[in-house]
Amino acid sequence: MRFSKFTALATALLIAGMANADLSGSLVADYPFNGNATDETYNGHDGTIHGGAALTFDRFGNANSAYNFDGSSGYIEIGTSLDFPSWTSYSVSLWFLNDGGGDWSNSYGQKVIDKTVFYHDFYLSLGPESTTRQVGEIRSKTYEGGHSYLFDSTKDFRDSTWHHVVINKNGDNGELWVNGELSDTSEDVKTLIPNQGRLLFGYSLSPDGYQRRYWSGDIDDIRIYDQAISEVDVKRLHMEGVPPADMLTDVVESIVTLNIQEGLANSLDAKLDSAIGALDDVNTDNDVSAVNRLYALISAIEAQRGKKITDTDADLLIAATHAVIEKLLSE
Repeated sequence: MRFSKFTALATALLIAGMANADLSGSLVADYPFNGNATDETYNGHDGTIHGGAALTFDRFGNANSAYNFDGSSGYIEIGTSLDFPSWTSYSVSLWFLNDGGGDWSNSYGQKVIDKTVFYHDFYLSLGPESTTRQVGEIRSKTYEGGHSYLFDSTKDFRDSTWHHVVINKNGDNGELWVNGELSDTSEDVKTLIPNQGRLLFGYSLSPDGYQRRYWSGDIDDIRIYDQAISEVDVKRLHMEGVPPADMLTDVVESIVTLNIQEGLANSLDAKLDSAIGALDDVNTDNDVSAVNRLYALISAIEAQRGKKITDTDADLLIAATHAVIEKLLSE
């Protein structure tokens, strides 16, 4: 079976047995950037806009739902009170888009998020054009008496495309997740000494002037938790906001691929007929009919379980289908 981004999510939900669970971490700051830079947890960690930072479209095309940073003067300042890099455990989730503009003439690159004073560093950045870093790589750094890094050097992320990143810290252990997949781990992530460094999005006010480069592109949906979140939580965040039609399209594509692999005729397949019918209903805003067809899809999958498709594939498709049903019923 083709393990697409959605069926991978279904797998994680199935294995964990928590398709309806809330995120396991405690949310201490939440910046959806829906018209402002307010912390929507009401913990008071509100952002202040500086320079060329302005509201823009988010990854779903919604106006005034993300911030654009002009690469020359724009950033958002949170202040000193949210000192999460000094915590034993935390998680940071965010979305970014970098357009490749701005200044890259330093070894630190452009920072998405930063809380840094001399020799007490936390930041997430994209790599500059240098001999010591992969161009456009994602780098998460902590420094407290020594360096610790988490990398994703698989591509140049300065591609004007939205990417989801999660940094997990649990004691000395760290994880870097990119677009719902685990990219790197470390057993030496530093816990910083509490300090008065200012938390910034899109810039650094480090006393080291080489670190002061402005972000060029967009940032959205920054969340900070006071503990490391689970793999399931990471994948749920990555899929958050995806329209039901997109989720169901992935289910249809997975069924077609599975049928080809198992030698089943798509034209005679009850589960594919139900999935395509449900997709047509969703696209015409007939959610009631779509839900009924999705339950018929589950029945068709159960009828083929152990005969035409394996138990594992049946479980994956059913988990994915239930996720679409829950999405439709919640709207």
